[in-house]
Formats: sequence, structure tokens, C-alpha cells
Amino acid sequence: MQNTERDSRRGRGCPVGYRYSPADIARDAVFDTDCLYVVGGLYGNLPAVEAIMELAAREPHRPILVFNGDFNWFNVDAAGFERINSRVLEHTALRGNVETELAGDDAAAGCGCVYPDLVGDAEVERSNSILDRLRETARATALRIG
Repeated sequence: MQNTERDSRRGRGCPVGYRYSPADIARDAVFDTDCLYVVGGLYGNLPAVEAIMELAAREPHRPILVFNGDFNWFNVDAAGFERINSRVLEHTALRGNVETELAGDDAAAGCGCVYPDLVGDAEVERSNSILDRLRETARATALRIG
């Protein structure tokens, strides 16, 4: 990759497409429930997904599960990617920066992590590389995010 200003900012900026308008969130509740699980930051951790499913199954009232994005990350193998996504997409799933980047074709944002300048370039580049590998996995699977 060429070392241009655009390339050096990959992983540090927040793409405009990540923003919500007030109208997007100013609405009535989508569901009513006695039990709600909000799960964020799985980052490809399949044992965590399975543990959450086991906990939810023991609830006296069937809970609604909402996965709050970034359920993919370290699951670069196709089987792990498909398993995480098939489990998560049985429920309400919001896209985090990882899924947003996987759903698009423009790699300019890198991982979309919006790292501040105090985070070193090596860490940012490592995250961008992980996202690039995960994008290859996403393209190779039949299951699409987005």
C-alpha cells in the first residue's frame, strides 16, 4: 500500500456513514419485553456467544437479545465467521464499525476504529490488517453482513 495521507489515516477517522440523524433514533420502542440482554464487543468470541445463549435459555421469561455490534473480529476462519454470524443474526443485531466496514467495499476507513493520535501507528495498522483479513473471510462466505 502506498504511504499517502489517506492511507496513514486508515483506522483513525470516523466515516460520515457511521452517523445517525436524530430521526433515526427518535421513535417508539421496537419491542416490549420482561428481559433484555444487550451484548456488545464479542469480537469473534464463539464461547462467549454460546455462554450467553445458555444463560438466556435459563431465564424464566424468554429474553430478547440485542447484539450491539462488533460481533466479528478474531473469527477470520470461515467456519468461525459463519457460526458467530448465524447465532447472532437469529436475534436483533446492530452493526458496529467492524460489520459496517465488512458490508462496504471501500477500504479507506481501515478498521473504522477511530483511534486517537495517542494510539501508536503499529496498533492501528494491526487493527487495519485484522479487518482486511476478516473482509476476505466475509467475501468467501455465503453469509453477508449488512
